[in-house]
Amino acid sequence: MILGGKTHDEQRLCVAHVDYYIGIRMLIVGHSAVTSGTDLARNSTSLSYFIALLVFGVTGVACVNSELGEGSVTTTPPTAVQNGGQAQIIRPTGEGLAIDVTRVSDGDSLRATSSEGDLEIRLLGINAPERDDCFDDEAAGELESLLAAGDVTLYPWPGETDQFGRQLGLLVAGDTFVNLSLIETGHVVARSQSDHGFDAEFEEAERAASSAGIGLWAADACGTPVDAQLVIVEVEDDPPGDDRQNPNGEWVLIENQGAAVSLEGWVLRDESTRHRYNFPTVDVGARATVQVHTGCGDNVTEGPSLVLFWCDPQPPVWNNGGDTAFLLDPNGAIADSYNTEA
Repeated sequence: MILGGKTHDEQRLCVAHVDYYIGIRMLIVGHSAVTSGTDLARNSTSLSYFIALLVFGVTGVACVNSELGEGSVTTTPPTAVQNGGQAQIIRPTGEGLAIDVTRVSDGDSLRATSSEGDLEIRLLGINAPERDDCFDDEAAGELESLLAAGDVTLYPWPGETDQFGRQLGLLVAGDTFVNLSLIETGHVVARSQSDHGFDAEFEEAERAASSAGIGLWAADACGTPVDAQLVIVEVEDDPPGDDRQNPNGEWVLIENQGAAVSLEGWVLRDESTRHRYNFPTVDVGARATVQVHTGCGDNVTEGPSLVLFWCDPQPPVWNNGGDTAFLLDPNGAIADSYNTEA
């Protein structure tokens, strides 16, 4: 028997009721058979039908009520996914540390006090625009709003700090998983290489925000959209051998799918924002390509296939464990992105 829309426990409850009804029916009918031909048989048979109907009616009501009761009108929390028809809250579990936020530095970092002293905290698994970058004020403002929603709990990543000595961790404010909410609303991007246990949820939230064009994914997030159709079509992030010894083995291929455009003011960066390449003032013709190598070399700035050299001082740029290449227009808006698989 399949009882649509019920939990396994509810199904077992209803099936148990029906089995109970069948058992009673068989017991009374059996008793009737033994006393067949007597008034007791006729009375027992009538009694059996009465009890059977009564039990079946109660069972039906119980099953219907369990399906159409208080849970019939539900709302899905903003940081939740549907899993087999059930709303599953996505948030850290285990023992956290209560904190009082004293300052929001930007969209992914803050200062706080706790029973363990003063803390500088960097939110794990995300990256917000840097100060003075496009959309940095909006990201910091969103973080402030989320942290004001209720008591704040830090789930620190054991023994992990970033290069600036800040404690890495996940935050929950009230009922909101802050790290995830910032991705969902398009105020930050997800980091590809993280082992915090929410990688799939973060990546899915970023895909949804990007597809919807919200937050920093909006074409006008940094002002009037630039009329250009530059697209990242391929990234070589893991060439053979040691990437440090062969930086030009790394490259990004960009195609101009629109009219000719100047690259002046355009930027190519990784998801950590530590590696940024400012394009030279060159023109890219319609349907032309631009290949940007990580290492040094002589630029080829004419023809249908331009070749440019980043000459990054600290190669390699692209993380073999997973990374995202971002192409920013002269306003600082994300014109395109390309996620590499680990």
